[in-house]
Amino acid sequence: MKDVAENSLEAVMQILMLAVFADRRVKDEELANLRATIPTLSLFTESDLELPTDGLDALIDENVAFARDLMDDSDLLIATDAILRRITNPLLAPLVLNAMREISNVDDDFHPAEDHLLNQAITIWFD
Repeated sequence: MKDVAENSLEAVMQILMLAVFADRRVKDEELANLRATIPTLSLFTESDLELPTDGLDALIDENVAFARDLMDDSDLLIATDAILRRITNPLLAPLVLNAMREISNVDDDFHPAEDHLLNQAITIWFD
């Protein structure tokens, strides 16, 4: 797995991709919500990575590929845990959790895997 800095924009993007892919279906509404959310969340990240001036598509495409590879990983639960643990900032964690909830609910199809991912994030960040 690629080395990603804690509380970075890339860490946030990977976590939100987990929310998009949790039900193993990528819906346009989820990606649109992610695309709308990332610029705001980027203000709270600790990252050298900047949003591309020509849009988020390259960054999203890169992380879609990451998430697709992760879905095929036999150690998905361990990888998910490690990815969620990259958020350690107590101000950033609730913002990311809220974004995850919005992505999970935007398609009006709240899948049990999305619920599990949200509960896993709550346990890691707030317990």
